[in-house]
Amino acid sequence: MTTTINADTVVGGAVVTGDASGQLGLQAAGVTKLTVSSSGVTLASALPVASGGTGTTSTTFANLTTNVTGTLPIANGGTNSTATATAGGIGYGTGTAHAYSVVGTSGQVLTSAGASAPTWATPSAGALVYLSQATASSSATVDIETGIGSTYNNYMLVASDVYLSTSGSQLLVQMKISGTYQTASYQWVHVNSTSGAGTVSGTGSSNDTQMQIANNLDSTDTSTNLGFTLYFGNVNSANYKTLWGNGGVVRASSNNARIYSFMGGYFGGTGTLTGIRFSPLSSTIARGTFRLYGIVNS
Repeated sequence: MTTTINADTVVGGAVVTGDASGQLGLQAAGVTKLTVSSSGVTLASALPVASGGTGTTSTTFANLTTNVTGTLPIANGGTNSTATATAGGIGYGTGTAHAYSVVGTSGQVLTSAGASAPTWATPSAGALVYLSQATASSSATVDIETGIGSTYNNYMLVASDVYLSTSGSQLLVQMKISGTYQTASYQWVHVNSTSGAGTVSGTGSSNDTQMQIANNLDSTDTSTNLGFTLYFGNVNSANYKTLWGNGGVVRASSNNARIYSFMGGYFGGTGTLTGIRFSPLSSTIARGTFRLYGIVNS
């Protein structure tokens, strides 16, 4: 049977309205519930979630606060977990879901437990803790101060790719004692050997303005670079402050490798050591990276 709608027409107990534009309306008890036009179907109110709708008239198809329930699987971009993201915890995979570790305490490091959850642990004796870094770039001096204090008894400083802008120059070091970089009362000894000569030579001083790390460096080839490791400790003790270490460089001008061993200290007082300063005998430190590490006490 065909029903032609030109005005209000009762169909199956509902009232269907039509107008000259061709728009149809379905209403009950005088309230329009649905309209049909050439542009589509429009509901008078939001379709509930239970009926396949969004429960809202918003243009957002899914509100992640009110329209989502359950746990989103990993395969669908979720975590497959309802775990709380604990402040200070570390996220890790369980194999089937994402989880968070417990919170460690100050000074602890994260260790692997294989396929189990990672754990926090106190570093063992002798472990190194990175403290600070300074980078030279045509620098008259390079100071290392951040991280030196009462936390560690001993420190290690690693220098790499150090290049001086003047050939034949020396790399020197001073200590900051009682808040001031000292310019007198240093004693030091420096020993070196080259691959060409195969002999050992040395130099030193019993009263100097600074201590020598390396000498007779080469700047004719920018590929030349000095590297060394330096140790010092007991920065707060009432003793003289000393440092010691070793290093090496390949010199392009003489086609040989040179190794260095050095030791020295400040003997003008026993104040607290709070800084290490590097400088060239002349010109600048063209480049170089200086990294400071604390050696864990126990």
